[in-house]
Amino acid sequence: NCDVLLSEGVSVSFSDFGTPLSQRELPTEQELLDKINEIVKNNPKKQITFNYYIANIERILNIIKTNIRTVVLDAYSAYVLKEATGYEAYYYQLDDTQYGLNEKYKIKFEELLDDEGKFFWQLDIQGLKYINKLKKDGIYVHSDASPLGEFDPAFGPFVKMFDDNKIKFVMVTCNGHARPKDLIKIINLIKPKLLVPIHSYRPEKLYNENGEVLLPIKGQTI
Repeated sequence: NCDVLLSEGVSVSFSDFGTPLSQRELPTEQELLDKINEIVKNNPKKQITFNYYIANIERILNIIKTNIRTVVLDAYSAYVLKEATGYEAYYYQLDDTQYGLNEKYKIKFEELLDDEGKFFWQLDIQGLKYINKLKKDGIYVHSDASPLGEFDPAFGPFVKMFDDNKIKFVMVTCNGHARPKDLIKIINLIKPKLLVPIHSYRPEKLYNENGEVLLPIKGQTI
């Protein structure tokens, strides 16, 4: 009895319905967590940094709670995590914003730059300015952070920046968007009279076996 279903179609922008997962993408959050923890465990003497998509609140909480190292976030991410969950994470700060964070959880940035095995710390945009000061032969873990992938023009230069500084770039991702075949399964379960695909480069690839499809034009009133 659904009249109109608005469905995101991010995955059909880049994949067909029979396309398997890429080697970089893990099928579940638990496997992503296990992979990150495995990287840390297998490199006990290396400096390891990371970045993640800030809305992945459960992901970062699970990383903090299961990682064998002390996880350190940038101040803004720590603020968002605290506001969303009440959890107070260790953090470093490179700006002058008053986030209201507890000073006892503050780690000096210089200590992170010198670290070789104590911390697993977030390398944010401000921290990237100091990439030439990071340990050579360190590891950076990119977990659904920006830039998101090869389709982003900024991705290639971003990866090269780590290569130029002799830091191993590792992409560990678990996409939050439904995959093509799952999108169709969801549509078929809901059985809308009208399907409106949005948030996609290829919205015409989504089909509706139970009714009509409308491809909206920007600014259109429905």
